[in-house]
Order: sequence, then C-alpha cells, then structure tokens
Amino acid sequence: MSGFTVSQPDDEGVLVMGGSLTIGNAGEIRRRLLDAFERSDRVVVSIAEDTQMDISFLQVLCAAHHAAVKTNKTFELVRTPKIFSCAVEDAGYPRLRSCIHDRDGTCLWATGGKNE
Repeated sequence: MSGFTVSQPDDEGVLVMGGSLTIGNAGEIRRRLLDAFERSDRVVVSIAEDTQMDISFLQVLCAAHHAAVKTNKTFELVRTPKIFSCAVEDAGYPRLRSCIHDRDGTCLWATGGKNE
C-alpha cells in the first residue's frame, strides 16, 4: 500500500492503495483510513491497477463511508481498476439505492441513486 498525502489548500486527503488489499492487511488498511479522516475532511481513495483484494477490503471501505457520513466528512473512490468492479459484483454489493445511513447519496455500492 502506498502512503497518505494531504494536498492543500482544500484539505483533501488522497490515499493511494495497492498491492494486497486482503484480510491479512485489513487492520493496516483500517488504520490508514482512520488516520486519513483525522487529517482531512475529505478523503479520496485511489486504487492501483496491480491490486489484489477480497471482501474484507470492501467491508472496510463500507465502514469508512459510514464513519464519514456520521462525522459529516466526505469519502469517495476514484480510479478503481476492473478487479474492484469484479470484487464488488462477486460480493453481491451493487444495489439500486443507498443504505439508510447514507444521507447524501454517496453510497459506494449504489447504482441507482439515493435511498428513499
């Protein structure tokens, strides 16, 4: 996994993740995301092409999104490789609407818009 950088002046933290995003590294992934939220009001995750991932990574991302919503921060994904889309699909995560915790329609898995 690569490091976390904060770009100024808009206080956006960019976390570039790659390599083995699996259960063996779930604790480290969680720690880096928590650190990112401590340092920035807006955290953006970019996933490298040469990445392996499993459902634990998706679960940590979902928890990070819930934490962002609860603390009025922004969390988003950019540059997701095809393996990410396949992992989301294989895990059964795609949904038409956001979960009940998502007030702003920023659910990572929603394909059809905000929750009603």
